[in-house]
Amino acid sequence: MEVKRETRIGNPVPRDIAAASGDSRPDALEREMRIRWLRKAAHDGHVPAMYQYALECRNSNRQPHWLRRAAEEGHLAAMYALAAKGDDRREAARWLRIAAQEGHVAAMHDLGLACSDPGERRRWLSEAARNGWQAAAVDLCEADYC
Repeated sequence: MEVKRETRIGNPVPRDIAAASGDSRPDALEREMRIRWLRKAAHDGHVPAMYQYALECRNSNRQPHWLRRAAEEGHLAAMYALAAKGDDRREAARWLRIAAQEGHVAAMHDLGLACSDPGERRRWLSEAARNGWQAAAVDLCEADYC
């Protein structure tokens, strides 16, 4: 059975095709096809696919590679994910700062909490609070900045 090109791009393996193939686990088949298309798109340079593929590779040694590639291309969530992984403290701090500077609100909050300088801490917590991060507003008040 041939799958139309439009179907492959949007939803690689519709449930009816998976069911017709005799696979009793259409979700597993869909996931396998989704991963295959994400891998192809990531290799072709599609930055959001790099990030999504990295998320799919969470139990693999490929995850850091694809997170790093997406982060280097400016993907904020990938930058934050690299910072959160914390395999290398220096690299984690670098990505956290870059993500915060580029506007990732959770990174602003986390960077504020990590800062030892009170002025820097207040700056990042205030910025996160101004951008709607409620935990940052609470942390500001608890630190007597409000």
